[in-house]
Amino acid sequence: MEQRLVNLYNQQAMFCYGNVEWSHKIHEKAADLFTTVNSWLRWIQLILAFIISADIIKQFGTDSPVISGILIGCSLILTLINTITKSFDFNGRASRHIMTANALWDLREDYRSFKYDIQAGRYNEDELRIKRDELQKRVKEIYKTAPRTFSWAYKKAEKAFDEGQVTFDHLDEK
Repeated sequence: MEQRLVNLYNQQAMFCYGNVEWSHKIHEKAADLFTTVNSWLRWIQLILAFIISADIIKQFGTDSPVISGILIGCSLILTLINTITKSFDFNGRASRHIMTANALWDLREDYRSFKYDIQAGRYNEDELRIKRDELQKRVKEIYKTAPRTFSWAYKKAEKAFDEGQVTFDHLDEK
């Protein structure tokens, strides 16, 4: 097979690998955000529910309007947080991002293997095209059901790359 063709397939595999790696990290960071928000809201719910149900503030032996106001405020905040957690389903969103990140991780490893198989001369021209098309079809299937990402996740992923948590150095290996 012509070396120029092998190089083109190899370059495309490296490019696709990089895209999948980047998308994986973004979904991972999105899942982290939703998990953190969900955890914080659950703790706040727990604390507010304890304060309200135990009437802990009234245990100080006073019936001042300030304490009643604090209890009413806690009740309103708890109601708001309950509404937010039911409306936005942070745990479900985190799970969908984790599932996407896991699928992308598997695909990333397949692209990496494909790159090395190309370099090892394992495929003929038709097999290269078929394998490339299979991988791209899997990318499309994952992205069809992937949850949308957002700027915060992009920034966190970019920071992870900048800090060396993920590198593409192995792509330069020959």
